[in-house]
Amino acid sequence: MDINRISAFLDAFEKEHIGYLLKIEVKGINLWHCIKKPIYHGLRHKYISTSSQVRKKNIRLYLIQKTIVYFLKLIWAFITKRNATLVVTNSANKLSKDEWGNCLDPFIDHLILSGTIKRYLYFEHLSNTISTYGTAVKRDFNNDGIRIPINFLKRFCSKSRSLKNDINILNQKIRDFANKEGYNIILPVDMLMNIVSRFLAELKWQSFVLRLLRPRRILIVDGIPDGLIVAAKKRGVKTYELQHGFISYVKSEYIISSNFRHLKNKMPVTDYVCVFGNYFKDFLLQSGFWDKENIIVLGSASVEKKRASSKPIFDFNRIEAIFTGQPSMFSHSKFFLHEMSKLSFCGKIYIKPHPLERLENINFYKKLVEDNKNKFAFVQPSENIMDSLNEKNLLISYYSTTLIEAAALGYPCITISTEAFPNGINDLFYQQFVEIFRPLQTPFQLVNLFKQLRDNDSFAKQWCENSYKVGSYFYAIDYFKNIKYFQE
Repeated sequence: MDINRISAFLDAFEKEHIGYLLKIEVKGINLWHCIKKPIYHGLRHKYISTSSQVRKKNIRLYLIQKTIVYFLKLIWAFITKRNATLVVTNSANKLSKDEWGNCLDPFIDHLILSGTIKRYLYFEHLSNTISTYGTAVKRDFNNDGIRIPINFLKRFCSKSRSLKNDINILNQKIRDFANKEGYNIILPVDMLMNIVSRFLAELKWQSFVLRLLRPRRILIVDGIPDGLIVAAKKRGVKTYELQHGFISYVKSEYIISSNFRHLKNKMPVTDYVCVFGNYFKDFLLQSGFWDKENIIVLGSASVEKKRASSKPIFDFNRIEAIFTGQPSMFSHSKFFLHEMSKLSFCGKIYIKPHPLERLENINFYKKLVEDNKNKFAFVQPSENIMDSLNEKNLLISYYSTTLIEAAALGYPCITISTEAFPNGINDLFYQQFVEIFRPLQTPFQLVNLFKQLRDNDSFAKQWCENSYKVGSYFYAIDYFKNIKYFQE
């Protein structure tokens, strides 16, 4: 099941049971929105596997050590950094590196490195998919230090009979709806109870941390820490979510029905959402849940830096195209590139796997390149996509944010069609940009497009100019001026 169907299922269920979902609560918080987002991500990871790299440690001893260190750091923070800005991010975001080779979170680290935020405490969720040593901004805390306290608190958060009854009723409604609509989805009661008990445990823990540290505000680059968001609401601490990917109809954490508008203070949503550009602001306002003043347009540091270096000038006498893979689309990429290898075309395709791609998938790409050196080249997954585009003149992908970044710099962009998204990334827009992000279905169409770019100068020039014009709608100009909103 693809992300489109997962989102469609959750949205359809919500519409049919809206009256019931508006009423159910746990500790004064809307129960449905405590579990909707974790259900989405749970189903997504169940049906769409992305990575096989896992951190291996003597887990029990490791967690004991991290818990002790965490408490000692809390004491240090209480003494030295009360009333600072709390920054909460995810190590999985650190997929690019700065000029010194340090891992960089492109969504939050620039606010710190630019001096915009001076007093801060850096909390990082350690993803199982990536390890980051040598970072541009050092973390103060990581989530491994609270796994023991959270698991301990969970034991006391799942004993309520009324909560168990609500979960059973909700689970039965989800099951009945899935059967009626033909969705092959089963959500065990234990899974839903675990989601809620973890949320309540995190709420208790984060309430304790916030009482201790008394932060002035909280910036979040991954909207998963629902317990922290609710704890901040209860203490009157303003929270900001920084956009960290493509916002579309399939992102349940952003696209919220206007029916829940009056329950904002009873939901795990941040007070403000900071977006890349006005397109995403306009998109969020479509649902009627968000207010204009709660959406802040910042832009992107990586796009802004690339813009400042100069507008690229393209020569299409020879096509030099970057193909960016997406872990969830590997089967399609494998077939598409294999078929492409059988054809003759003018130019070369540089295959860049996603940094979280499985090792066996990366090996396939390497083997394909080795067998077809005159047609393909390999780009390291860890290389920054902005750097990969240097001296290239075309980007090919599925529905990746990299397409929008490249368009903002004036690059022609091709989006590959799939069964779920026949128009590629265009199916995720609320407006159509098929003249900017040109969809294609087959390798033959790609070969013909290569020829058209090479042989028709006016076509190529117009495509590049249109991309550059639309780019500022997706990525606002003057990022480093815009972030002065957070100036201390």
